[in-house]
Amino acid sequence: MDKTRYLTTKSLQILKFVGFLAVYLIVESVFEIASDYIKNPLSARHLLGLSLVLIAGGLSLIGWRYGKQLEANNPRKIGRKKPTAKRISQLIWLFILMTLVQMAWQ
Repeated sequence: MDKTRYLTTKSLQILKFVGFLAVYLIVESVFEIASDYIKNPLSARHLLGLSLVLIAGGLSLIGWRYGKQLEANNPRKIGRKKPTAKRISQLIWLFILMTLVQMAWQ
């Protein structure tokens, strides 16, 4: 492998990681700033709403990037299997079970 190609690939991977870290820190800081406005509920509500929108954007960015990585290298074909009735019923039963457990703890 060519050294410049290797260094370029690794540098790009590092920059992507730093970018994701920056997105996380920005979102987390806006969420934390909302706690400073405890005496002003309207401003706190606005900041919490903004932080929730930013969190959704950050999660969608991470999900998009994960999907791109799976497209590039997916030896076990994760996410490529079609949903079957058995899998859907297992998901429904898991949801029901977790709901019942949560209700029992209350």
